[in-house]
Amino acid sequence: MVVACARTGKKKDEHAEQERGAVAPMVAFMLVLLIGFASFAVDLGMQRVARRDMQALADIVAMDMARRIDGRTAGALQGEMATARDLSVARNSTTTVGDEPVVTYELGVLATDGAFAPVGSGVVPQAVRVTARTSVDFSFQPGEGAAARTAVAMAESKACFSIGSYAATIKSDDSPLLKPLLGLLGTKLNLSLIDARGLANVDIPLLGFIHAGLGVGTLDELVALRGVKLGDFYLAMADVLRREAGNTAQVILLQALAARVPGLNLNLADILALGTGGSAGLDGMVNVLDLVTTGLFAANGTNGVSIPDLKIGVPGLAELTGSVKIIQKPNIGCGRARPSAAQPNQVAHSNQIEVRLGGKGVDLNIGIAHLAASVKVLIELAPADAVLKDITCRPGHDTIVVAVGDSLLTLTITLDVLVSALADLIKIAEGGIDLRASRYGPLKDLTIDVFNENYTVPGASGGGNIGLPELSVDAKRLKLLGLPVGEGLNYILNPLLKHLVNPLLQGLDRYLLSPLLGFLGIQISGAEIYALPKPKCGQPALRG
Repeated sequence: MVVACARTGKKKDEHAEQERGAVAPMVAFMLVLLIGFASFAVDLGMQRVARRDMQALADIVAMDMARRIDGRTAGALQGEMATARDLSVARNSTTTVGDEPVVTYELGVLATDGAFAPVGSGVVPQAVRVTARTSVDFSFQPGEGAAARTAVAMAESKACFSIGSYAATIKSDDSPLLKPLLGLLGTKLNLSLIDARGLANVDIPLLGFIHAGLGVGTLDELVALRGVKLGDFYLAMADVLRREAGNTAQVILLQALAARVPGLNLNLADILALGTGGSAGLDGMVNVLDLVTTGLFAANGTNGVSIPDLKIGVPGLAELTGSVKIIQKPNIGCGRARPSAAQPNQVAHSNQIEVRLGGKGVDLNIGIAHLAASVKVLIELAPADAVLKDITCRPGHDTIVVAVGDSLLTLTITLDVLVSALADLIKIAEGGIDLRASRYGPLKDLTIDVFNENYTVPGASGGGNIGLPELSVDAKRLKLLGLPVGEGLNYILNPLLKHLVNPLLQGLDRYLLSPLLGFLGIQISGAEIYALPKPKCGQPALRG
């Protein structure tokens, strides 16, 4: 029994020795594989680091180069672009892995879908595409791995402008009839209708306000005056203007404005930020337009005259309620150069008179029949729209291009009706009709050049005609006995308006009225656009 046990233990030891010998080759094989994978991972990781470095380098070089795009052609920019690339690479490639990077670039433009397209030397570029390349020597494997990345940067330019509209101006200097006639008399005529420019060229002395009924004896007391009725301030200006300058038209305008703002108050300190020490303050002259507009907006904040609770009784109709705004301040519009459809620029809108009315015109219920009609009216006098289209920045010479549209009048009337019978169980007619009279033609480009950072010269826009509106009708909401008949009415009415009525209005405007008024130096409807300092040009931004 003892011998048998001893033999069994010996056999177990032999089997263990055999097993240990079998595991060793497997471990050696696995170590080879693991070392191979590890070396591959290290080499691949270094290549990935190189690619990351090349992307960062391409991004920053592209942005540095995009700052140099300033409206010159690609050929004129080549030398400066090469220098900008070399300097940027020298600054930003000291910490990259791999061989010394090779950086190339192309100048081009971006399509509407964002795709980059290279341009020739005679074309003005708007973007630059930079490619950075390097290679990394493998540590465990023979050879090397390439790394290349691309970045596109665009030189974005942004700018703002102000737009103010006018209904009519008369300038004798523009009239071949009035200019020589009034020149013989040694005078000229410059008037404006519903236009703040009518007061722009009139200055009055501050000293005149001391005797204009405001109850002050010194200039210091005038500046410190608080709780002044805006209407009283306008009447004081009219009094000073009548005594000092005798401008009858401007006096009448100020008196009319004073009658429209009885409840508005202001503090003169808010609009007379003046140094009044010594005699200089007493000799000071202030612009009437500045005082009028600043006083209006300090007291009201948005427009010159606001009548919020207007009530108008129309014969045969019920009373309509609404609001009236007169003399709106110039509005600000901002945007980017070369806007896209996905990111359009803001449209700035201005008008001089805005009337909004609404209410029930008719509401008759005679038992078996019910007639109801409501109306909404929007009237704008001298409306104008403007949107920024392009910007060019050069030392001492900025240029913005603004698309402008103006008109003498726009009108929108929305009429909703209901004709029913048997307690509204049978609806004979329901829905509405929209009548619009708006400006015709697309917005026209207006280029405003600013030399030596002089932003006080406006660009004037006028359509070359009075701006009579184009008529259109939309009756698609109208139903008769539940059937949509509006599209049929549109099909009949709009072609008549488009091909007969509107061409007649446009022809009358373009070939008779506008030439006649132009001969007299009268411009009907228009807008003034001021570039606002200062456009931001060449702001780099990565694309793609």
